Amino acid sequence: VLRDLVDIRALEQSEADVTVPEAVQGTPVPFPIELQVEFVKNSIELALVIGRKEPIGGLGIARRIAHLTYRSETELADRFGRRVQGAEDPLGGGGRFAVESYLDHAAGKLVGRFDANSYLVLTEAMNSHDVGRDRGGLGAALGRVTGALVVADVDSDRCYPPRLSDDIAARVPGADRVTIRSGHGHDGFLIETEQVGAIIEGALASS
Repeated sequence: VLRDLVDIRALEQSEADVTVPEAVQGTPVPFPIELQVEFVKNSIELALVIGRKEPIGGLGIARRIAHLTYRSETELADRFGRRVQGAEDPLGGGGRFAVESYLDHAAGKLVGRFDANSYLVLTEAMNSHDVGRDRGGLGAALGRVTGALVVADVDSDRCYPPRLSDDIAARVPGADRVTIRSGHGHDGFLIETEQVGAIIEGALASS
């Protein structure tokens, strides 16, 4: 939830339909990112089965989908690979790969402590945010910024790729552009505390 609250800081959040495309096998075996996509799709299918005794909730599915962008592909590959979860058998035995268990764990934690309707409101607020609305567009709105601005990104972020930060910095006169180096993806801004701290200290010192 903290991650989602902090994400509202984004200056621009485009409105788009999100779809999970059918996987096209382009590697010798499915790697963690591919396993995650297929697992999320299967979770959605199971959630729609009428009469299921323990249906998978929509909030849990949303969390699984979100985790597809929170971490980098390389980190997931190094962390999980194709390792099987404990003694489970994913090869026809109904078991899970370790990366699938990771998604289950993340979903369970959120569902256990957060209200689904509140999450919908939060998501809608993020998706509809547009600083250019009623201000002549994004370029005009950012061009009027007079305060000192430091635009930071995480180089491995799949949720907010660096090009989006480049665009913001290019539209604000005098903006400083910095990059957090991390192999953790979007969550790098929560994990790389030394780098983030140095950026904040530098911004405060120059203000």
